[in-house]
Amino acid sequence: MKRFLLLLFAICSLSLHSQNSHTINTVGNTFSPSSLIINVGDTVKWNNLDLGYHNVNGSLSTFPNNPQGFTNGAPATGLWSYYHVFTLAGTYNYQCDPHVSLNMTGVIIAAGCTSGIGANSESFEDPAVPLYGQGPWTNWVYDASSSTFSGTNGWRKDNLGTGSTGTGPTNGAPSLDGDYYLYCETSGQYGMVANLHSSCVDLSNFTAPAFVAGYHMAGATMGVFNIDISTDGGTTWNNEFTRSGDQGTSWLEAVIDLSAYSGQIVQARMNYTSGSSYTGDCAIDHLRFMEMPAGCMDSTACNYNPNATIDDGSCDYNTGSINLSAHTWYLDYVTSANAWTVTFDTTNLTFLISTIPGNPATSGLTGTYTFCNDSLILSSSTFGWNLSYSSPGFSGYLTGSSISYTMVPVVYGCMD
Repeated sequence: MKRFLLLLFAICSLSLHSQNSHTINTVGNTFSPSSLIINVGDTVKWNNLDLGYHNVNGSLSTFPNNPQGFTNGAPATGLWSYYHVFTLAGTYNYQCDPHVSLNMTGVIIAAGCTSGIGANSESFEDPAVPLYGQGPWTNWVYDASSSTFSGTNGWRKDNLGTGSTGTGPTNGAPSLDGDYYLYCETSGQYGMVANLHSSCVDLSNFTAPAFVAGYHMAGATMGVFNIDISTDGGTTWNNEFTRSGDQGTSWLEAVIDLSAYSGQIVQARMNYTSGSSYTGDCAIDHLRFMEMPAGCMDSTACNYNPNATIDDGSCDYNTGSINLSAHTWYLDYVTSANAWTVTFDTTNLTFLISTIPGNPATSGLTGTYTFCNDSLILSSSTFGWNLSYSSPGFSGYLTGSSISYTMVPVVYGCMD
């Protein structure tokens, strides 16, 4: 029964995100092969084929210089297998405890991400993963070696509401996408850490790369939730998003602009450190690498983006308008002897600009032009114009020249 549970736990810790799998067998009192070079995200499987009294011990207590620890526990005889996904780059040493004096040791070198996948999404719906299971997920792996939650309390699958009142998604409440999500059960798990790592993602597959993740942080003793990015196979992590404390009972979304990492191969880490009591059940859902989807989704705003699928709070309502019918326009301080037709970039309204000082040409424009952000761009085939609105007219500069000017409406009438 013990060996069955060990095998079951090992299988549940296996992530299908790995690009390659490697096998090491026991042969007498040796591991074969005893040395192995793999890539970050690869899976290594040990088989006790000779049925001897063996184990695999790469724990940090035995090898403190390992990037992360791994072990299948106490030695056992009979046929067993043990799996481990290597999520951090570096050199790993391990041994068989009963036979270390016979040099039954091994070394694994995990190289950083050398290749990566493109756009991907995970909503934790896989029916093969049971309730409270921690994987395997297609492109994510629970890093048990760097996590301190006991049992399956860290980043586990759920759809029934967390087990405590006053925290986490409630039973019957929808997840962000699909039916399931992952959460950290914090009852009796205080100050504990849970880490979920992505597979390697090649951002050269994206024009405007982004990582988007749903999160739910309801509870009086909510801890700290971080999203980190690594470019070196998980050796170091850059924090790109953090939240702490009670964030309310709704699902929220973190939108992380990855343009600073464009062209690189990266991994993401969902990191949570629990608070001081049981009301700190943090949940995540719908994790995806994608083109930047965020923008203003309010069609009445100046900067409405019809392609946006996530509202990033950037909507700008700082508009102005000019009644073109009421004014004749001219450009002052022009010294050239030529004339240009200048158009508004967005609306193709034409102004006839006189270059003779004091002799402005009329525009003949009608209607009302509405612009945003108190700014306006004009252009011509010869010059670029950058004009800013300042009632009752526009002021700015002529591209490539130090000449300044003011564009104002002409008002006819007696001036004496």
